[in-house]
This record gives sequence, C-alpha cells and structure tokens, in this order.
Amino acid sequence: MMARQKILLIAFLTSVAIVWISREALIADGAGDVPGSKANKRTDKQREKLWEALSQVLPKKFEAIDSYAENVELTKVVFYSQGQVLKFSITVGKIEQMQVMKVLGRINRITCDIDGSDCNWILWNNGQRELTIDDRVEGANLTSQP
Repeated sequence: MMARQKILLIAFLTSVAIVWISREALIADGAGDVPGSKANKRTDKQREKLWEALSQVLPKKFEAIDSYAENVELTKVVFYSQGQVLKFSITVGKIEQMQVMKVLGRINRITCDIDGSDCNWILWNNGQRELTIDDRVEGANLTSQP
C-alpha cells in the first residue's frame, strides 16, 4: 500500500511539473498570455482598434457576421456575412469582397493558418474545409465594396 501511494504521489508531482513547465514555455513564447498581463492588454487594445476601424466602414447590410478570423498581427479580418466572404485590412481601411470561384455552403468557421508571415484563410462548413484562400496574393481576388 505504501509503495502504491509513493508511485501515485510521484506521478502526481510529475504531472504538476509538466503542466507548470508547459505553462511557463507558453508564456515565454507569447502564446499563452495570462489574463491581465501587459501582453494581453496590448493584444486587447490592438483587437479593439481593429474592430473599431471595421465598424466605421461596415455597411449596415453586413453587420450580421456569421463567422470571422483575425490574422495574428490583428491587422486583418476575414468574415462571412450575407453569403459573401469579405476582408478588412486596417492598413487599407476598406472592406473588400473576396472573389471565389466556388459556390460555398454556409460558412460557420474561418481560421487563419499561418504560412510564414502570411495567412491562409480556411473557410469551414460544419467541420469540412470548403475553401482555402492564400493571403499572399494581395488584391488578386478582391473587389472593393461600396
């Protein structure tokens, strides 16, 4: 009985150490911002700035956003609204329609798959990939929204 308790204690302490080390590695890497930390507050301010800029140019007809994704730098948002895939860049300052050559089902999730410093926007319908849009082709598949 005593040996089993020692093994359980060692296993517990090992798992606690692994979790602690993993958490510290995430924080050091910037991937695990702790709520209330300076990095997290900076990210919150950047996100607020991005969405404030988007709301200033967003036409009323696109206010109901079904799904969206932001890039890591929080300078771009791709979103799905009214059956259209739209992109907003804080540097451009306007909403652009992403032209796709495929009839899309309802997009209920968008993710940003990081490829170097660029983002591949992946559009999902109920867990199935519908389309991947390469962000490196800047402007090639975009038209301005009035």
